[in-house]
Parts: sequence; structure tokens; C-alpha cells
Amino acid sequence: YGGKQAFIYARDASSGAWSTTAVAPLTSYTTMSGFGVSVAMTDNYAIVGAYTAGIAGTAGKAFIFGRDGSTWNTTAKVTITSSISGFGRGVAITDSYAIVGAEGACKAFIYARDASGTWSTTAVASIDGPSGSGFGVSASMTDRFAIVGAHSGNKAFVYAHDASTGAWGTTAAATFTGPAGSTKFGFDVWISDSYAIVGTRDWGSGATPSNTAYIYARDEATGTWGTAAVAPL
Repeated sequence: YGGKQAFIYARDASSGAWSTTAVAPLTSYTTMSGFGVSVAMTDNYAIVGAYTAGIAGTAGKAFIFGRDGSTWNTTAKVTITSSISGFGRGVAITDSYAIVGAEGACKAFIYARDASGTWSTTAVASIDGPSGSGFGVSASMTDRFAIVGAHSGNKAFVYAHDASTGAWGTTAAATFTGPAGSTKFGFDVWISDSYAIVGTRDWGSGATPSNTAYIYARDEATGTWGTAAVAPL
């Protein structure tokens, strides 16, 4: 973030040991303010956000990097640029989709990779969060669901992908609300096809420290996400 760099590390498949030397140092972006504020990856792609909070007129960016064979490219395959406030604050990626949050504007954008392997820089879905909620501070996704945190609003929102139409829903399929006493609920989020976890963070502003995470579950029979935490951590 401050150093404007990111580093990819690898696990040796035969020994199971993680290398402490980066196999791909992404160090060519030091002129990009906020590079590295958010990261996510699969075995084939990595995404790095460059968040430009407080820098008027500066575009936010998200960079997607790819792997060719066993080698990670240190030059981005695609750069997604937006002048929308806070773009790049929260990012997530699968092999088919990427999501980028814009915390300042309380928006999130989903991008797709086509059959030829090309990532589009035009969003296939634009999602509006509640005004002033910090929506977009964090994001996570699978090919079926995406979750976006809204820490100033003490909420997190789940969105669903319709496999039959190929469209992402822009109306929340589920809304998780921070329990009483929680602060900055939604500061970090993660989702699988069956579970979601939402973290809180106390900023030390006099609020009661919450420093807790909450796990939510999807009912496999009905497909509905429960809005009551099944495991407060």
C-alpha cells in the first residue's frame, strides 16, 4: 500500500513447503498511488487494487495479472481504470469474474473474462450501495455469489449470479447487519458457495471494541442465505 508493491509466493507441490522468496514481485507500479491496498487471486489470476483516497481528480485502478504455465507475468494483462471515488478499495477475482469496490461512491463493479480468455474493462454489472455506507470497502466472490462490505453502514450485502441468463443480480440476495455493539461491521468479507464471513474493526474512537467476525450459512435445500450468524468468532 504505502510501498506501492505486491508479491506473489508459491508452494512447492512436491514438498508442500512455501517459499519465502517471491516468485513474482510486482514492483513496476510505484508511481501508482495506493497500489497494493487490496489483493485477491486464484491459481491463474491475481488482482491488485490501487486506491486513491483523498487525492482529488486521481483515477483509481485495478490490475489483473495472469500466469503462463508456471510463470507469473509481472506486467498486468489488463488495467481497469475509473474516476469514481474510492475505486479499487476492495477487490476479488475468480477465473471468470472480478469485482472492484469504490468505497467513496458506495458502488461495486463486476467484470467478466470471455471465452477467448480476454478480460473486459467494461463492467457487466454495476451495483449501488447505500449512500454514505462505505459500500465497496471490501469484496469477495465465487462464480455464484459476491459479497460487498459497507463498514460505515455496519452491513454486508450478498449478490447472486444467475447461471441460466449469465447475469449478476444488482439487488442484494441477502443483507447481513452487524449485531448491536459491533463497529465497522463489513470492514472485511469473504464468501464461498455455502458460507460467508464478515469482520468488524474498532478504530479506537471511543466505541466499544468489537474486533469480532461472524459466519453466515446458506441453506443448501432452499438456496437462501441465513441472516443470523451461525458462528460469532
